[in-house]
Amino acid sequence: MYQDAKKEWRWVYYAGNGEEIAVSSESYKSKSDCQHGVDIMRQSSTSKIYSSKETPH
Repeated sequence: MYQDAKKEWRWVYYAGNGEEIAVSSESYKSKSDCQHGVDIMRQSSTSKIYSSKETPH
């Protein structure tokens, strides 16, 4: 997690090989809210991934 130029919190999620695979799409006013976003991302690691042309069933 890091603070951007506006002093708001953001996160970057890295794969096991060090490759950046996701970034926060929004900034967070508090570090704890940013941490919550990270926790959600971690919990979704077993979720299916769909291409933009697929629709989840």
